[in-house]
Amino acid sequence: MNPQNKHYTQWSRKDFESLPELDRSDFDYTQDIREFVILPTRKRHDSGYRIMDIIPIVKGDTPLGRFAGMTDSIQLGSAPYRQFAEWKMDCLNPSGLIRFWSIQGTESRIKYPYSTFEISVTESINKTK
Repeated sequence: MNPQNKHYTQWSRKDFESLPELDRSDFDYTQDIREFVILPTRKRHDSGYRIMDIIPIVKGDTPLGRFAGMTDSIQLGSAPYRQFAEWKMDCLNPSGLIRFWSIQGTESRIKYPYSTFEISVTESINKTK
């Protein structure tokens, strides 16, 4: 079955692996990203840890693609006006991949320098316009 015919939470690992790679030259990226899926690879980083692909999920439950090839650690941050962010995690079935999101934000900022992938909440859910 084509992954576009299923909700991404029902995708297999191979469905996630088939997503296109995102441009890593845009290391400071902000968009209406709601969730992230972690796709461990079999590749080893120079640090000795495995490389992970990060798959941002935007509003409408749409996977953007994969930030691939160099991340061996993830730093979860909070919005500048908060001391910390609360993150929730679960394990998708049938892929077995980890999904996480901040319960405090609707928009996240991604920084992808070198081997650490930084994710922080930039906007509160309760923020009024």
